[in-house]
This record gives sequence, C-alpha cells and structure tokens, in this order.
Amino acid sequence: SQKKPIGFIYIDSKLDQVITNTEFAFARLICMHAGLLLCKLLNTTVTADSEGSKTLALPGHSEYVQKLMKKIEIYSSLDSPILVEGHEGNDFAEVADIIHGNSSRRNMRLISLNCEDTSGLPIYEQLFGAASKITQANQGTLLIENIDKLDLASQKKIYEFIASGKINEHDSTPLDTRLICTTKVAFEEALAQGILHPMFRSIFQNSILQLLPVLEHHEDIADIVEHYFIEACKQSSKKDLQLENGAHLAFYDCQGNELEIAFILKFAAMKAKTNIITKEQLENFIWKEN
Repeated sequence: SQKKPIGFIYIDSKLDQVITNTEFAFARLICMHAGLLLCKLLNTTVTADSEGSKTLALPGHSEYVQKLMKKIEIYSSLDSPILVEGHEGNDFAEVADIIHGNSSRRNMRLISLNCEDTSGLPIYEQLFGAASKITQANQGTLLIENIDKLDLASQKKIYEFIASGKINEHDSTPLDTRLICTTKVAFEEALAQGILHPMFRSIFQNSILQLLPVLEHHEDIADIVEHYFIEACKQSSKKDLQLENGAHLAFYDCQGNELEIAFILKFAAMKAKTNIITKEQLENFIWKEN
C-alpha cells in the first residue's frame, strides 16, 4: 500500500549498539499512536490519492453518525490497529469494510476471522499457522471479530505481531497487515473481566470506535432501512421492488440492530408477492422474528 508521510520520529540510540527487538517494537507502537494523535490535533487526515474512488460511509445523518464517520475518516488514513466496540447485531463487518475501503489499502484484500466460529480449523491455526490469515492479508486488512473470545495466549501473540510485524520472532521480513478487531463487551469491562489481555490497553486505548444500538439513534432508521433494502434488492431475483412510504417506521421500536434489520428486509424481499413492500408486512415479519 502507498503511504504518505505526515512527520517523523527521532529515535536516539547508541551508534555502537544494534537496536533490540524490544526497542524496535516500542518505537513501532509510538509511531502508530503518534500518527493518530497528530491527526486528532491537526483535525485532518492523510489519505492516498482517491481519484476515481468513491468514499464509503455509514447510513445516517445524526450527530452520532457524523462523529463516528469523522473518527472512521481518521482511522482510514492510518495503519494503527482499531478496536470496534458494539452490541449484538451491530454491523461490525460494514464498519471494517468502510475503514478498509477508504484507506490506501483498498485495492488489497480484506479478510475476516470470527473467533466465535469454531466450525473450521482452530482459530490459533487460522491466525498463525501455515495458512495464516495474517499472512494472507499482507498489505491489506484483517478483521478479527469477537477478539474477546480468543484465549489470552493467542491475544498475547497478536500483541507481539502488532508490536513487531512478525508472526514468529525469527521471521526475516515483517508483514504489513492492518488489524481491525471487534468486541461486544465494553473495552474497560473486558479488561477488568480478564477476557482481553492487559497488553491491549497500550494498543487500543486511543483507537476505539463505539457503536450504539439503533434504538439510541432513531433519527437514522430511515437511512439504515433504505441502505439495507438496496442491498436486499441486489440479492433478490425480483425486480423493481419498492418500500411503501413510511415503511421504515415498522422498525422504530424494533429491538434488533443493523443485522436484524438487514435479515428482515432480505426475507421481505424474498417473500414479496408484489413490487411494493408495506409497513404492515414488515411489522408481521418483525413479530415472527421476535
């Protein structure tokens, strides 16, 4: 990925001594945080040439979404690891897709790994084994969902990778993989419970995105419903589907978040008998789902 410098950090070291791995890791972490803090202080971001590319954004227009997008804009311009903190049903994958898609890495791979999914190879093997997803995402982004479900030994190894850029200490060449991690447990609470490694405090304390339940930003429901309805229509065999005016109000008291809304809209599109989906139909699907 192509990156533009925003400054430099001077590291004082004795000329007759080789910089140790620990010193290198410490300097690497300082650089990550320095870039983030500089962007916040200058109230600006540094992005690659975006000519011909479309800026991705979350659906919504509320103050919450605007502030969240400003943070996403900053994080998209940097390579530091990000922790996305939210709730069941929040669309963590879309947030990661927006960060990756607005970054200088957008032409490289975005790979995901869910630590709650135990149906395949062991998570440790997927992260650090012969077919390591960290390696597969080199120069791109790796989304690690539900990192709090990962055992602490594996979390420590992730920390060591962030600090050194190497999966194993004796690897000759560092990897350039950007990590986005998610958790449905509040960061400080997860640290207090011991389900997040304490070393992560130095990594994530200044780079956390907090997602709210949809019910806490009602003013965005119309935009959220429209966004996921468009996605549902793309996957439907039916053409010219439309939502009845005011149909989004069916979700006004819905306890679900973005993924539940997306699921109900996909189901409604699949079951539609006419090209108009009504508020009443959506309410029936919501009732059945609950």
